[in-house]
Amino acid sequence: MRPAWSTRTGWTRADEGWTAAQFTRALAELAAHDPDHRVLDLKRNYGSGEWLTYGFSPLVWSAGGDLVDRGTGKAAGVLDGPASVRALTELGRWGRVVDPNTDDHAFTTGRVALSWVGHWAYPEYAAALKSDLVILPLPDLGLGTKTGEGSWTWSVGAASAHRAAAAEFVNYLLSAAQVRRMTDANGAAPGRPDVLASSTLYGPGGALERLGRQLADSCGAGAITRACNAVSRPLTPGYPTITASVSAAFAAILNGADPQRSLTAAARSIDADVAANHGYDLNK
Repeated sequence: MRPAWSTRTGWTRADEGWTAAQFTRALAELAAHDPDHRVLDLKRNYGSGEWLTYGFSPLVWSAGGDLVDRGTGKAAGVLDGPASVRALTELGRWGRVVDPNTDDHAFTTGRVALSWVGHWAYPEYAAALKSDLVILPLPDLGLGTKTGEGSWTWSVGAASAHRAAAAEFVNYLLSAAQVRRMTDANGAAPGRPDVLASSTLYGPGGALERLGRQLADSCGAGAITRACNAVSRPLTPGYPTITASVSAAFAAILNGADPQRSLTAAARSIDADVAANHGYDLNK
């Protein structure tokens, strides 16, 4: 298995990520030298919910699948299609060597060698491991490594009695100075390109510079292809049902459930919600 990183700073290009087969082999080799064979942290201590959707949808996208059809919002044949099932079958296999991490210290105490988590864990991990910390892209399942994009944001309600004042406040929050202040505090990638470029963490020479590059290489509203890296979760009023159904299916698969049956059940739940809401056509 060729290394996909340099000794200190980690991988240098997104296309250097492990394939699924290489990742599986790495896990097997690590498990063979671990007394309890638990060598991977997937943050199972976070429980069910948005983490599962955010954390593992990139595998689906990397395999050529998706959560729903981006045009119709329907999930049948997409979420439970061959590509998505293949991705979650791999995840289910990897789940066999996952530490439950009930204390949330599996990685920082050296109990496991690998941790699959988001940017928010970097400060803690860097403080604990220092120069021994290596950052890798997620496994490539055929369409290139993918990463999730998009986070919480600010908005003004249409029924607000003070829309002008609220909009002025939102403009203030989205100014370069405030975005820098917020992301310095929470460790997230700045949503403004000018702040990203000057970030000590995500900018040139920063420890998470390569993640910043991945996020800048967005698939946008177009097709998910090998040529792009960052993919957003579906933009639809039906997203609460999508993530509830998807996260429940992903959790079940990690616990040993059949991927095809679990994803088909999730797809049916999503499509029932789409039908009940007239396809989320706001004119109906």
